[in-house]
Amino acid sequence: GHPQTLVFISHCGNFGTQEAKFHGVPVLGVPISFDQHRNAARLARKGYGRVLNWDEMTVELIIRNINILIKDNSYRERINIVSHALQDQKESPKERAVWWIEYAIRHKGVPHMHYA
Repeated sequence: GHPQTLVFISHCGNFGTQEAKFHGVPVLGVPISFDQHRNAARLARKGYGRVLNWDEMTVELIIRNINILIKDNSYRERINIVSHALQDQKESPKERAVWWIEYAIRHKGVPHMHYA
């Protein structure tokens, strides 16, 4: 995520909500189907964002909710707690990738990790 992103407008699929939490960006959720409604409700309940109903959405509602998410720091503060927890890792992703590549080399293609 770009460090200057203030609000993420999302349909609240699993990947988008996880990315918003990782980067600490409040979400304006506009769920459309499937698990999106549950994900959006969870974001709102935890104070990580707000939710708009697709059928009742207007330009005024979008602008009002974006402004709330930008001006009310509690949304960013709450989602930043999660962001810090998700980013608290013992090694960088690059270091982890190098370790697994070297592991595969040491164990000759890791046949013990293949299914059948």
